[in-house]
Amino acid sequence: MKKCIALALFALVPLLAYGCGGGSPSDVAKAFYKAGNEGNYSKAEGYLSFEARVVYKQPMFGVTQSFDNQMDAVTKAGTITRIDVEEGKDYGGYAVVLVTLHYANGGQASDTLALLKEDGQWRIVTSTLLLTAR
Repeated sequence: MKKCIALALFALVPLLAYGCGGGSPSDVAKAFYKAGNEGNYSKAEGYLSFEARVVYKQPMFGVTQSFDNQMDAVTKAGTITRIDVEEGKDYGGYAVVLVTLHYANGGQASDTLALLKEDGQWRIVTSTLLLTAR
């Protein structure tokens, strides 16, 4: 019985890590925008690196609105209908992916996300769309 429990836990650990940003950079990009589109800003923020959370929340870095408002601007208030991600190159703990967001009104927006491995998890360092969100 103890072996069964140990095997079950061993099998679940990768799934838990995957759900917390441990998947590929493209998985993290999709999960980030999906959470933001659903209005789950705290979950979306969880995909940001420590440094990115500081930058996107500090007025001294030119941020003039809250992270929630930035996400609303990027998701056009939750109207993303499809998220396409081109897997970028992994430079050994650092990766860049290109994202195309498709909106309900037929519009599109492109984003370039830079990600890094932070405590074994892929985290977003920069987003060109968030940096320019108004």
